[in-house]
Amino acid sequence: HTTLLRFDLSALPRDAVVTSATLRFNVVVLGGSYGIYEALRPWDEATATWLELSAGTPWGSGGASAIADRGSTSLGTLAAPALGSLDVPLNAAGVAVVASWVSGSRTNAGFAIANSATLDGVDLSSSESATPANRPALILGYTQATTTPTSLTWGGQTWAIKSSSGLVGPGPNVFSGWNAWTDGSGYLHL
Repeated sequence: HTTLLRFDLSALPRDAVVTSATLRFNVVVLGGSYGIYEALRPWDEATATWLELSAGTPWGSGGASAIADRGSTSLGTLAAPALGSLDVPLNAAGVAVVASWVSGSRTNAGFAIANSATLDGVDLSSSESATPANRPALILGYTQATTTPTSLTWGGQTWAIKSSSGLVGPGPNVFSGWNAWTDGSGYLHL
């Protein structure tokens, strides 16, 4: 059994320092215990299946179980002792993965929740639940850096970031370290 989850983290500030991460589920049928792993390949919610991450593109192995499909480090364990709301705190490795998604240093392909050794599936409310409070959620604790970045490394060089206190021309533009960063694919964003 494998379940895929991905959360949009684009509203968080890139300089957020993630201090905790908890997955919240609504359990509707009790079942076995499942590991939570980082999904490593972007997948399409509308067309992903056991065999394909998107229409016509296969997983390395069924259920996103190949080493290229998902990380091997457990980020937490989903084990539902009762029906209803269940909070699953992610371990230090899980917090680090989420932090890398927030900063843009790694691609957010979400989570793969899996256990290939059990046939005892746990049923959870999905993102399509009619009751919004029952949909899976990622709850983050974070702080925001208090200093504006003054440089970044890109293309093997360290670049100074110009800052302005207001609009400057031509443009006009506002210069700030808060809106200059590199992502996990090495692209520069300004």
